[in-house]
Amino acid sequence: HEAIKNDPRISSLVKNATPRGEVEATKDWSFTAERGHGENWFLVGESIGFADPILAAVLTLAHTGARELAYTLVELLTNSPEHDDVAWLMEAYSSAQLRRVEQHIRFADYWYSAHGRRISVD
Repeated sequence: HEAIKNDPRISSLVKNATPRGEVEATKDWSFTAERGHGENWFLVGESIGFADPILAAVLTLAHTGARELAYTLVELLTNSPEHDDVAWLMEAYSSAQLRRVEQHIRFADYWYSAHGRRISVD
């Protein structure tokens, strides 16, 4: 309670709140990038999004993303696709990577919420 009172930002957020009991805190480290590609660059693995430090799928996201990026780059560099095809390939790659991270974020949210029930660990 003392920490909340002494933090101007937090104390202003809870100024009109009614306490329900014990003070608890959590932090969400999850994020996704606004986009996964640009002119001459792509994001791969956790640079496109991070789902959770405990339930992290670091290697799966990095390996899957790198493999898909390799196939995308081979197509872009060897087949001289039309401008519309280039944009489609880049967007398809980025969308797949973001979907994968967002799916893991949903899993982590589900895991931590325990279906809306508190769980105890003995």
